[in-house]
Amino acid sequence: MPLFFRKRKPSEEARKRLEYQMCLAKEAGADDILDISKCELSEIPFGAFATCKVLQKKVLIVHTNHLTSLLPKSCSLLSLATIKVLDLHDNQLTALPDDLGQLTALQVLNVERNQLMQLPRSIGNLTQLQTLNVKDNKLKELPDTVGELRSLRTLNISGNEIQRLPQMLAHVRTLEMLSLDASAMVYPPREVCGAGTAAILQFLCKESGLEYYPPSQYLLPILEQDGIENSRDSPDGPTDRFSREELEWQVLRL
Repeated sequence: MPLFFRKRKPSEEARKRLEYQMCLAKEAGADDILDISKCELSEIPFGAFATCKVLQKKVLIVHTNHLTSLLPKSCSLLSLATIKVLDLHDNQLTALPDDLGQLTALQVLNVERNQLMQLPRSIGNLTQLQTLNVKDNKLKELPDTVGELRSLRTLNISGNEIQRLPQMLAHVRTLEMLSLDASAMVYPPREVCGAGTAAILQFLCKESGLEYYPPSQYLLPILEQDGIENSRDSPDGPTDRFSREELEWQVLRL
């Protein structure tokens, strides 16, 4: 039996796709997206981090690869400081960086179908995060810091081993859609979880001594902030392509 395993080299087709996508991202007039999905990557190349940092990319798509970690040793998470959409679904990630909370611009995080055992506590620092998809992993619990995600609108935790929700989730007043495995839940009780998102939040608010209000009363500041940021991105307002991209990640990927 060998003492170590050599990393599998990408196929010629995957290597050419990576080169093409990297070149495309650097061309004059390129959009805000770096898409290096389906490139048979075992780690994200240093050049991808450099491209995101220098060109201030907003969308990084790395799904359907062989990633076991997000960061190679020589790279810093701060290179992704401008990223708003990070798609890592269909990889082999067992953990996310402890300092994930440094990605303060992040609005959409998709890590569906990985091997995650837990989420870092620093996830609570992602105050602009609106969509979190951790479907089909190996999570047994959520950190109580998810209660600090005050912009979160969509949360998918189905396909995990989670039986209890943190009571602090009651403080996420903007949550519109919570997907979970109701039959597996212990807290809140399965009958509450089966009744939908509003019932779950009403239960958690009551447990926390908070008065429940529907998320529509809390979303206006977030939507207004989105409008301001999109106006900064373009003199004529938000670019149509990026708006469509964000909508697809928030709606279709869950």
